[in-house]
Amino acid sequence: GNDEALFNLYRAIDLDPSFATAYGHAARVLVQRNSGGWIDDFEREFGEAEKLARRAVELGQDDAVALSCAAFALCDLCGDPKSAVICVDQAIGLSPSLASAWLYSSWIRCAIADVKIALEHIQCVRRLSPNDPQAFSIHCCEGIVHFTAGNYRQALTSAEAAMQVKFDHILANCLAVTSAIHAGLADEAVAALRRVLRFNPSLSVSRVSRIQPFYDKEVERAWFRGLREAGLPE
Repeated sequence: GNDEALFNLYRAIDLDPSFATAYGHAARVLVQRNSGGWIDDFEREFGEAEKLARRAVELGQDDAVALSCAAFALCDLCGDPKSAVICVDQAIGLSPSLASAWLYSSWIRCAIADVKIALEHIQCVRRLSPNDPQAFSIHCCEGIVHFTAGNYRQALTSAEAAMQVKFDHILANCLAVTSAIHAGLADEAVAALRRVLRFNPSLSVSRVSRIQPFYDKEVERAWFRGLREAGLPE
């Protein structure tokens, strides 16, 4: 449904070029396309995501949805976590009951290895939206926070919870692989790798590197070391 969503969001922008929410949601769709492994022209789509996100911020200073969606794209696709933190905090200040803003904030804090804040914000999401349709994302984000903290068995448990909701989620499967390696569970890691390669046969280390940013280099090295030891091709 991402292509259809983008078509409609661009149509909304054509109808009202000042509609900040449409720009923000369009940038968010590109984040989702990337996390699903559905982007081939990274340079073009990442560049488009940045244009959409910057425009959403420019137009949406009073729009929590626009700001939080833009923040997610700025962190995930644009390499600008500093701006992402400012925007998502502004969004939460505008609308403290917006569960998606807390979720995007947790992902952003996860990327910059701010473990304490990331976990606190995950709990806010669960309190505000206990039956959230993005439950797999909540579990996966929590798992990466545990991975960042070196709690590899807890990270694996969160990855498994995410896959119970969305079995083919690339990031959750990769989290299971690398967490199992670091937890000393090589057989489980190999089984998880075989599973993810069944529905993503072209998956590689270089492609995974596009899906989840790690701005903490030590965490990044641990993440990819686990994937390589399990046998994910370069």
